[in-house]
Amino acid sequence: MADLVLNPVKYVKEYMEKDTENSRFHSWRHCHEIFKKYIERKEQISDNEKDLLALNLAFYLASWGMYRASGFLLDYDYKIHYKAVEIVTKSKYKDLLDISAEKLRDNGNVDLLNDVSEKISDCYKKFNNNKAPTDTLVTKILLGTLGCVPAFDSYFCEALKCDALKEYNFTKAYNTKNIKKIACYYRKHKEEFEGLGTDYPPMKLIDMCFWQLGRDLTE
Repeated sequence: MADLVLNPVKYVKEYMEKDTENSRFHSWRHCHEIFKKYIERKEQISDNEKDLLALNLAFYLASWGMYRASGFLLDYDYKIHYKAVEIVTKSKYKDLLDISAEKLRDNGNVDLLNDVSEKISDCYKKFNNNKAPTDTLVTKILLGTLGCVPAFDSYFCEALKCDALKEYNFTKAYNTKNIKKIACYYRKHKEEFEGLGTDYPPMKLIDMCFWQLGRDLTE
């Protein structure tokens, strides 16, 4: 797996082969584009818009395995996402939208990221026996809406243990230290990622790269 260090875009390209029209891999784009539209508009969303965004968020999460029987989302309708929609569309979090790896290392933006992550986690507790939701759910929501962090799911976390990435000392934890390391990895390989000529934000590219690597390692 040393080629990950030399050419990480190999895994992005492998992922993109699956990201075709009407595939579940396209669900992220549908969700992110509509959230981006309303976040950039700088106006408070209406009730009808909140409903539309919640429905898009729910379908994206379902596409990416968050409505399994082992989770709590399956017990509720899409309207439980209303509060999360209200949170991520607040103007105070706009600087996190499709944030660059350089800016993600800025302490002010890290504080914003910690704040929005905590608020998203808190808003689901009442649906989950007063327990915090998993980091997987919180990061999938952030990836689908603000595009500011990769999703810490099982494949992604498997990739973080790869021998080729030992120099970064990644852990499976979703925390400030790990996110800054991930941003460092992107910065080191920025030219390779940008050379793909896609419109994916940096943290989505990292998500695609490590998800595919983790899947390859697992299978």
